[in-house]
Amino acid sequence: MAFRYRSLLWEDIPACIRILAEHPILASRFRTTANLVESALASAWTLDSVMSKAFEERLPDGHARLLGAGGLRERRLPGLS
Repeated sequence: MAFRYRSLLWEDIPACIRILAEHPILASRFRTTANLVESALASAWTLDSVMSKAFEERLPDGHARLLGAGGLRERRLPGLS
């Protein structure tokens, strides 16, 4: 198995929420707030000050399977530190 990360794309957000909703443990914790998680991911995606990443598994056929989002962290912007 090979894993990689890349910049989170707008199209990844619904898939990340689906992954969260289908997770055996996390689904019960976020069931009532999944829409808030989606809003938070969407908001973070639009900010220049936040670096958001998508994690993928490389499949033998060359395709990639999205594993989820992560790496949300503040990016240092020049002149603002």
